[in-house]
Amino acid sequence: MTLASCNPFDTIYNSQRIQAQNGSTSESTNDDQMQIPPEEDLINLSCRVFNEELKHAIQAEVKRLVSDCDRAVKVLEQRTRILEEEHGKLLSVEKDSTGRYEKAVREMKFFKQQYIYALNKQKGTGDQSADPIPAATYSQSSHAPSESKSTARPQPSRSSPAFSLSLSVDRSLVDPVPQIDGLIGIPDSPIFRENEQEKLFEFVKNQRNSSNIQLGETQSLSFGGPDELWNAIDKNESTDLELKKMISDFLRKGESPNTANQSLSRNHKQIKYGFSLLHAITAIKSLSCMNLLLQHRANPNATTLDKDSFTAAYLAASTGWLTGLKRLVEAGAVLDGKEAKDQTALQVAAKYGHFETVKYIVSVTTPSYHKQVDSIGADALHYAAVSGHAGLAVYLLQTCHLSIEKVNANGETPLDWATKHGHSDMASLLRSLALKKREK
Repeated sequence: MTLASCNPFDTIYNSQRIQAQNGSTSESTNDDQMQIPPEEDLINLSCRVFNEELKHAIQAEVKRLVSDCDRAVKVLEQRTRILEEEHGKLLSVEKDSTGRYEKAVREMKFFKQQYIYALNKQKGTGDQSADPIPAATYSQSSHAPSESKSTARPQPSRSSPAFSLSLSVDRSLVDPVPQIDGLIGIPDSPIFRENEQEKLFEFVKNQRNSSNIQLGETQSLSFGGPDELWNAIDKNESTDLELKKMISDFLRKGESPNTANQSLSRNHKQIKYGFSLLHAITAIKSLSCMNLLLQHRANPNATTLDKDSFTAAYLAASTGWLTGLKRLVEAGAVLDGKEAKDQTALQVAAKYGHFETVKYIVSVTTPSYHKQVDSIGADALHYAAVSGHAGLAVYLLQTCHLSIEKVNANGETPLDWATKHGHSDMASLLRSLALKKREK
């Protein structure tokens, strides 16, 4: 640091020069004075001391204070950098430890399920010399075989060890699908005829609520997954084979198929915050990737981790992806209630005019589901009126027996909704149907 001159003549000259400048450029001088470092001001002030010994002592003390201050600042800056580096390392260790812990928990649950499966299989097999028991005669609550060798279906034994053990685990493996009137419960079979709808719905609902459902298929979502994977799915520029390989590599590392997107990036057009991998694949309509996730026990009934909270089946219904919706139902997805904005999958499919999707949903659900209303009392016919799809409205009236005069909480009928959304043809149709109904 360069000290100001302490020559008395220089001091007087500088003082006179400053006074002269103050008369003409007072504002610029004030700005310059504001920029003078404090230590230089102290040195200048010390020059006014006429006692040379005292003056030198003051200047030495100022230098010492300035030096100590500079050293303290450097020490603090160095310490700050060290602490920031340590903080970064701790965050990295914490993230790594959390990942290892979550992976260990998943592996523990997996091996526990393998143990339960092996034990239930042993209990279900029993004596190897005994007659084999058909899969269809298994109880939904226990794998224990009946003591009787008759062909009658054995009654569930709630005191059996297998049953008690299955309750100690959060939902074990799914029981074999029972036969209903000799028909296996698959969506393409005649079981979807009208007289079998109630049986199928009750079976699927019981399977969903059973204590013997696979862990992976009922596991709740948890945030995770690399941004590269979510970005690749959202952009949907890769082929199905490339995307399937990315997901397969992700799962091969021991990651959960029930992983949800935690990115709040506005660049994502299709993949929203809280979407699971299954939701994301449903959004881009990739059947091969959906099959891969379901094979790894992705939960078809998991809801998004956001305020709307809807299933992948609801998303498939809203976009009219019938193939994906059927696959989800095959995997155990249940359409039994309200989801996003208190709307059912049937209502959202009708809202966007997905006729074939609506017919499929009606075929696999009960009449009570068809007549469900949303938070303001609107039913599927209201939403069909919004779409303007006349054939869809007629189908709902004839098949689901919905009321054409149904009034919501705001006193609005489907006719009012059709008029409000500018569908004149739909409004004319509903008006004529309402008149015919009154004439009868």
